[in-house]
Amino acid sequence: MEKKRLEYMDMAKGIGIILVVIAHSTFTSEAVQAFITAFHMPLFFVVSGMLLCHAGEEKKSMKTIVKRKAKSVLVPYVTFSIAYVIIDIASMYLKPGRLTWVDIQRSGIEFATLYGISVLWFMTALFFGEVMFLGWKKKCTEWKYGDMVMMLSGMIAAVIITVGSPLFQTYYPLYRSMPILWTGYYIIVFFRSLGAFSFLVIGYYSYRYYFGKQPEKKSGTGIRQIRWEEIAAGILCLILVLSISQKNGVVDLHFLVFANPFFYYMGAIAGTFGVVLLCRQIGRSRALHYLGVNSLIIMATHLDFQVLITAVDYANWMNQYITRAKVYMLYLNIALMMTLIEVVIIYVINHWFPFMIGKHWKKGFKIVKKRNSS
Repeated sequence: MEKKRLEYMDMAKGIGIILVVIAHSTFTSEAVQAFITAFHMPLFFVVSGMLLCHAGEEKKSMKTIVKRKAKSVLVPYVTFSIAYVIIDIASMYLKPGRLTWVDIQRSGIEFATLYGISVLWFMTALFFGEVMFLGWKKKCTEWKYGDMVMMLSGMIAAVIITVGSPLFQTYYPLYRSMPILWTGYYIIVFFRSLGAFSFLVIGYYSYRYYFGKQPEKKSGTGIRQIRWEEIAAGILCLILVLSISQKNGVVDLHFLVFANPFFYYMGAIAGTFGVVLLCRQIGRSRALHYLGVNSLIIMATHLDFQVLITAVDYANWMNQYITRAKVYMLYLNIALMMTLIEVVIIYVINHWFPFMIGKHWKKGFKIVKKRNSS
């Protein structure tokens, strides 16, 4: 039996995807970038760990686990990778000089090695991180101190990636030969997956020992009561991550940039817990819930589908007709155009191309049913 969907988790992912889009824009200061990057990607991994605990995923067979994760994560990885390459080839011919066949070849290598083109690195890290986590969790369950082993494993994974990351950061010298390049990419995929694993451990046990054991308070009238202590804790967590981020600077799991490892994990945990705690108490937000449910589509399309660039170009064009508050209107127009385009893309993919996100095309089955009944 499927467990009830946790709406506040979807809302947390909704806030996370907003932060991802803001982080990829060119208008934010370094201080804002540092604050956002401190936890915006770890948030998705930690929340995934919470959801694994909520759903009791470790009780399922590994065959079922791998099959389901491949369908929900690897299928979108493949479909969006193909879409990216098609868009790049079209762009190469429509806008000569912008891209070359070398760029297309590099995208093909990033796809084939599972390194991930652009933002798609997140999907392979999540897939391998979850498979490692669930496989090891099933093994540890057989032991008396299995939970302690799991927590220790998460710490060890964090140490490995933060100590070994300087060898593979951003512009590592791997482009001298193809064998070295492919090997380097595989190692980076492994490191990212270890990072995902460490955050999944944090999410799983934080839900098991706190979030999953804190039922919503209700008054005698049945109306949900706000836990002010959680709101206060959430605000304090965000203040903490703000302070930490200004000391640690801009970080990025994508390129294995962590600066101070202790500050990195403290900021990631504090930021994620702050958002989740506040989302538990602010009540249902349809907008945030919608963004969270469709966060995978937004993650995969906002950059390489030219959505963000189109929104920025539109906002700059509109600004020539605006006489007051030009900066604020610029940001507002970017947000409005981004929302409009993404809503259309989300609708089109969910209704006409659901296979891109690992879902069945239900409309096709309805058509077949109608024909058979007639």
